[in-house]
Amino acid sequence: MQERDVKKEQQQLEDEGEGSDDAAALRELADILQSKNEELEKATRLYQRSIMLNPSDVRTFCNYGRLLHSSGSFDAAEEMYNKALDLDDDHVDTLNNFAVLQHSVRGRQEEAARMYRRVLELRPSDSHCHSNYATLLLETHGLGAMAEAEEHLRRAMELRPDDADALYNFAVLQQELRGDKHKAEEALERVMALNPQDTAALYNYAVMQLEEEEEGRGRGRAEALCRELVERTPEDADALSFYADLLAFRRPEEEQDFTSAERLYRKALLLQPSHVEVLINFGVMLLRAREQPEEALGCFKRALLLVPSREILDRNGQSVKLSELCEQLEQVISDGPGKCQQEGVK
Repeated sequence: MQERDVKKEQQQLEDEGEGSDDAAALRELADILQSKNEELEKATRLYQRSIMLNPSDVRTFCNYGRLLHSSGSFDAAEEMYNKALDLDDDHVDTLNNFAVLQHSVRGRQEEAARMYRRVLELRPSDSHCHSNYATLLLETHGLGAMAEAEEHLRRAMELRPDDADALYNFAVLQQELRGDKHKAEEALERVMALNPQDTAALYNYAVMQLEEEEEGRGRGRAEALCRELVERTPEDADALSFYADLLAFRRPEEEQDFTSAERLYRKALLLQPSHVEVLINFGVMLLRAREQPEEALGCFKRALLLVPSREILDRNGQSVKLSELCEQLEQVISDGPGKCQQEGVK
């Protein structure tokens, strides 16, 4: 029996190109281009011609929908997914992809949950679906769904021990809901070993290291992680702000670096002018360390426009409404220099 020459067949497909009348071959070539993330416009035309030649192939609608989904054409992707399900309402790949769209883009949580459950009935070994469904459960039901979500995440990790997404979600659950930092750290360390470029894992790991250092367990690791995070993602406002917070507020008083923190805060605001936490923390630093109440007031007012009910802590650790702080600062500024130190905030 003669073996297939896959490379030769692929080259023949590419040579025939968009003029072929073989719908399945056109879909296969489009799938190849999509998997390589190459010539996506050509892949789009190939899918469209394949559909024209054979409008009853559910796989073509599904795979074309995935391409549209990944390129941000969500309305068109939804149309393709619906057409695929019209042909086969139990097509697992379509249900899975459509569930992700409903969940992460459309915010239709009940519909997404129904689709995830159906996928797991049809294909219980789908680790990604277990992980995605667990995330949805936690988002929609919080602590009430913790046990069920953890069960799905553990199942995902059993099926694929190298599933970085499941490990990351498991770490978040352990950290934020269980309060088990040890298990969370272990999971994040595995994520970073599998995918060293996973900045979300690095960020959360740095946060946990910082909390441990503040509890008196070691020192220096968190700052090294923050530097690494900023080096990897220099255009990420959250990473910049996190490192600035550490330099301005988390170091011992004699080691605080307000100059570097100010540079990081200003860059974060250039990247994301409406970042409330950056506006507030930068304002606090300007007030406490720079004695610049006018600019601090400007930061607080911008934050207040975004979150009118926001509260922050004063120097004594007491909550104060941001609106009240702005009123106090306006009074202090009108009274003249020297008053700001008396009023300051934490």
